Amino acid sequence: MQKTRQININGSGGAWTKIRTSITAFRMLIQEDLAANAGVQQGLQYQMATIVGADVTYGPTLETPQPIEIVGSAGDTNPHKEPIGTGGSSPNPVAPGGPVTLGTIILQIKSASATATVIDVTEWA
Repeated sequence: MQKTRQININGSGGAWTKIRTSITAFRMLIQEDLAANAGVQQGLQYQMATIVGADVTYGPTLETPQPIEIVGSAGDTNPHKEPIGTGGSSPNPVAPGGPVTLGTIILQIKSASATATVIDVTEWA
C-alpha cells in the first residue's frame, strides 16, 4: 500500500511541523514539491524523533537539499536516509520505545530558508 500527501511547512524562522505516520508505514520519502515556490527549492531542515514511552525528544538539526528517505531498519542508512526502526526490526517497523503505529511522530521539519514551502510525504506499508 502506498499513500502520498502534501504538507505546508514553515520557513526556517517558523515553528517545526511534526510529521506523523498516516498508515502503519514501513518506508517514508519526504521531498519538496517541485511546483512549490515556482520550482525554486528551499532545502529542508529536520530533526528525527525518539519516542520512549510517552516522551518524544528530537535529535540534532540536519539540513538537506535532497529527499529524506526513512527506512525500516537502522542498517540501511546513508547521509540522506534515516532509520524508522532499529536493526533487526525488519520487516516490522519499530521506533525507539515501541512499534510504529498510526500517528507515530517520525520527525519534525521546516524549510532551510526563510521561505515556507510544501513537501510531498509518500509512505509505504
